[in-house]
Amino acid sequence: MVWLLLNNLDYEKAMRIPLVERYPFLEADCLFHPKFHAELLEENKHSEEKYQSVKKLHESVSSYLDQMTERRFIKSHLPLSLLPKDLLSSGCKVIYIARNPKDLAVSYYHHQRLMRLHGFKNDFQKFWEYFSKNMVLWAPYWDHIFGGWEKRNEKNLLFMFYENIIKDLKKTISDVQCFLGTEFSDEQLSILQDHLQIENFRKNKSVNFIVWDILGIFNKNEEAFIRKGKNGEAINYFEGHLEKEANEWIEKHLKGTDLKFPKF
Repeated sequence: MVWLLLNNLDYEKAMRIPLVERYPFLEADCLFHPKFHAELLEENKHSEEKYQSVKKLHESVSSYLDQMTERRFIKSHLPLSLLPKDLLSSGCKVIYIARNPKDLAVSYYHHQRLMRLHGFKNDFQKFWEYFSKNMVLWAPYWDHIFGGWEKRNEKNLLFMFYENIIKDLKKTISDVQCFLGTEFSDEQLSILQDHLQIENFRKNKSVNFIVWDILGIFNKNEEAFIRKGKNGEAINYFEGHLEKEANEWIEKHLKGTDLKFPKF
């Protein structure tokens, strides 16, 4: 959405160049342990094209960003506290996406199961234990989200809830367009809305990470990189003592704050 709005809705270019190149993931190179990278190189050595693709996975993202001559778009899961201190005063615009911890944990669980590089093979209950004890990447959850929440009124930061994005994509596109200062017609934005539907994402080779699957980074027999794109899936994972534990954990951390997750 962001890239298209700031690139004159150039769908042809967006389809031609993978999202990971148009919108680099800041800390991506840190995820590939040298041993796993070497394993991938060995597995793909019979194809020069694949071998070179694997080599690039370990290259410095910051160096790649330094070489970019066009307007830069950067994705990161890092909290604001670990990003440049002058990020919001330097002219950069930041869109911070927050999601309720229960749905987030379910999504993250399947992501961890899918990615070989994470090495997670256990069940959801064990993952929730790790998640709630800040034993996963990009934790702690609460410090992360409160860091974004505290900056929500900064003019160069747009704080959005994933729940609202899924509930009303049309309004989301309008809000993002206003934040970025672009001006497209209702008809153009309607086409963009259709382009962004989850069903279309699954078929879009530019964004569905099919290259990673081809290189062997995904575990077999797991759910796809782009999964449900829905709200409320946690109801199928939290029950009994786990639901009680999670609700108490959430209530404990929200007590005395003005952060409230949207209902859907």
